[in-house]
Amino acid sequence: MPNDSGSGNADPNDLGSGNPDLDRLVARLWLEQSSASALVVTTGRLPDTHVVAEEYVVLPDLRRARFLVPVGAPAAVRSAFTSHLSTVSRKSRVIGQLIGQGFRSGAAERVLRDRLVVGIDRCVPRDRWREHLVLSELAALLGHDDLVAVHPVRRFTPNAKPTVRLFDRGGVARGYGKLGWSAPTRALVRNETAALEALDGGVAGLTVPRALLSGTFDRAGSPELEYLVTTALPPGLRPWTQPPENDAELLLRIAESGAVGTSTLGSSPYLDRLRRRIEAAQTACPSEADALAGWLARLELDQQQLRFGRWHGDWVAWNLALTGRGVAAWDWEYSAPDAPVGFDLLHWHFQHRLAAPGGDLDTAAAELAARLPGLGRLAVPEEARELVGALYLVEMLTRAAGLAAEGSGWNPKLHPRLITFARERATASASR
Repeated sequence: MPNDSGSGNADPNDLGSGNPDLDRLVARLWLEQSSASALVVTTGRLPDTHVVAEEYVVLPDLRRARFLVPVGAPAAVRSAFTSHLSTVSRKSRVIGQLIGQGFRSGAAERVLRDRLVVGIDRCVPRDRWREHLVLSELAALLGHDDLVAVHPVRRFTPNAKPTVRLFDRGGVARGYGKLGWSAPTRALVRNETAALEALDGGVAGLTVPRALLSGTFDRAGSPELEYLVTTALPPGLRPWTQPPENDAELLLRIAESGAVGTSTLGSSPYLDRLRRRIEAAQTACPSEADALAGWLARLELDQQQLRFGRWHGDWVAWNLALTGRGVAAWDWEYSAPDAPVGFDLLHWHFQHRLAAPGGDLDTAAAELAARLPGLGRLAVPEEARELVGALYLVEMLTRAAGLAAEGSGWNPKLHPRLITFARERATASASR
């Protein structure tokens, strides 16, 4: 990201801002991998050959960037930082209110000096900007010429996706977008699109964002972006922290929102899909894949009848909130239509324990085991609960192996313990 009139065609992992997370966000959203790129991204002045297409205040500054917020759109910025904050900490709410007030008064734009400017060649007609700028493309598709964007600057991982909150200049929320930039992230965006389209706004007691737009955006030889724009979350959200056993009926309605079937693991489509995912990780993670495949082969011999249906895929407090009419749930990118019923309930307890101080694979698995009786609230027979718990663990460790195989690295809370853990569980299954 040059500070003068550079072309923006440098190494996308070293754009010069001093903040690698910001540099990578810029690379994903704006840099065109073409010697004839029409775009320049700068923290200084644009060359005379370019005009401003988008301009952002960098909060709080370039090296500590957390957000890019649009210049000259105080109502949109205020809305972004004062809406839906009831689900975050009190400190975050206070900071959001201060940011909103600062932009409303104009003081923030005067005090905060760091800018990021996206320029486009003067030779490109205005009606062709959408060929180069994803924001212009989304604005045209949504029918809002005055669309502006608030971009979080998140910690980088190879599977992290740029997200964007979309507003008109009057401050009305027009959507929430996700952008897949690599094969794995594009697959996650497509999967979430399919889940949201199938749910069509939710089930009784559950509000789910609706898909407004989905498709691909291709620019000047750069890897295509897979986008999903959903409706914004409803206002007045409140934290939802009660354990899933208290809302078992809601989880059952999610499970029954598609085709529901009963079979043994060995004759289920779920087994075939899980086995293919393990095989896909084999080349990059051979020891881990072998351990998981061996465990799954033992579980496949179990003749218990299991019920299969849709699961959310990441049913945890940070993806949920209370509304005036029930619960809102977002982040459906790991959802699947044919998982063993009970996975969402177990996921809550496993993930919350894993994320807690001192959490690791063994403590999280122990918490899961203690919660198996709760599966009775989902009509899972007692004799099948241990199998459902084991399959959930294989599911999550396969997810971790798949991410590692794609270049994301390993969660140290799961790896390298995963290998011996899976082998121990396989041996224990064989002895029963």
